[in-house]
Amino acid sequence: MKTMMGAVAALAVLAAIPVPAYAATTEATTATKATKIPKNFLIHEKEARANLNAEFPWFVSEATAEPLDLNPCGTEKGVGRTGRSAARTLTHAEPDGSVVEQLVVYGSEARAKQAFAAVRKAVKDCRVHPAGGGLSEVYTATPLKLGAEALKVSYQNYKGSSAKAGGGRAVIVRRGRAVAVYRAYASFFTKADVYPRNLVDAKKMTVKLCAYDSSC
Repeated sequence: MKTMMGAVAALAVLAAIPVPAYAATTEATTATKATKIPKNFLIHEKEARANLNAEFPWFVSEATAEPLDLNPCGTEKGVGRTGRSAARTLTHAEPDGSVVEQLVVYGSEARAKQAFAAVRKAVKDCRVHPAGGGLSEVYTATPLKLGAEALKVSYQNYKGSSAKAGGGRAVIVRRGRAVAVYRAYASFFTKADVYPRNLVDAKKMTVKLCAYDSSC
């Protein structure tokens, strides 16, 4: 009888011990503290690393100072380069164009918001600028319901009101402290409303960006 009473008392003591806060917030804590980008985390990273020496190779950069790949004003420093904790940029150059996948992780959600706002402002401020040869490069942006905020961006060569060959399509999305960019450029693009696979890739990456979103 004494043994049973002792066991009951021990259970009562254990029940009174408060559960550590982190036990109930494991996912949020992980997302809040995530500052690195795991290897092969990007959608095309395995493909890129397997083709570093191909005829038309991929290039992988881990430089945190790498400008955001969406730079409408064409400035040397670009936008969104401060307050970063990690970055990875994959570039695949082909004879008639290039594709880029980029992920940038910032030290805080506020910094990531600032970077995204800077891109939005640059698209507006530098909507039209000379591209040489009598051409103008025209940027347009459309909000997307993706992540916390996202834009679908097109830049296209124009001569007067006529679209000419040469342009790019990009999707930029922010979720939590991370910003991802998917861009494709081709010398043959002529329609501003045509988007390649970057929109599909951006949707896939948005799910993975939960790793950097404390609200997940």
